[in-house]
Amino acid sequence: MAFSSRIRRHLQSHVVGYLALFVALSGTALALPGQKTVKGKDIANAAVKKRAIAGGAVVSGKLAGGAVTSAKLSAGAVGASQLADNAVERKKLKAQAVTGSKIADGAVTTPKVADASLLGDDFAPGQISDAFVFPTDFGQTFSIKRAGRVYVVATVLTDCATAPCHFAVDIDNFPVEHAAISLDQPAVEQQVTIVGISRPLEAGNHLIRLVQGGGPLTISNVRLSGVLIQ
Repeated sequence: MAFSSRIRRHLQSHVVGYLALFVALSGTALALPGQKTVKGKDIANAAVKKRAIAGGAVVSGKLAGGAVTSAKLSAGAVGASQLADNAVERKKLKAQAVTGSKIADGAVTTPKVADASLLGDDFAPGQISDAFVFPTDFGQTFSIKRAGRVYVVATVLTDCATAPCHFAVDIDNFPVEHAAISLDQPAVEQQVTIVGISRPLEAGNHLIRLVQGGGPLTISNVRLSGVLIQ
């Protein structure tokens, strides 16, 4: 048998083996040897799909800064436990976001209320209790729950037989500023109204009284009243 015929028959019987050897030597690998042999440049763009990522595989250290935007958060995804203490600032709240139901009982105290921000309509009838009315000329004790000045109004019906007749109001034996009046002419059934503002008073009980002098005179229909104004 000729030498060339023997070569041809050899190649025909070993063609599969030689083909496998050619593929191996050409650099096309059918399997990767060892572990951790796949590098970033070996992966095509968008080649790794969601189903190829194991649950919990992506940790926070693998996320770039600013990578998670609001569009990537589902509704209700961020709860109280995900917010750091003092993380929500005032400027992050939209107007009218905080309603009455969101304010704890006792949360709004006096320093949180702007001066002159509350009007009469903001109080239910009978809610302002720092006021008093006494239908008598004798000394009476009133109580205020906080420190401040008291706006005083006193009225009296008098007969001033011999002028002058003097009327004034004091609290705790201190004259109430401007709460004094004198009748320089005799009068019969003269209605007298006295108005003034007390000195600063501490919270608690205080004694108010009508003081009269001159005369002789008689009085009736006395009314002492006041309200805490500041």
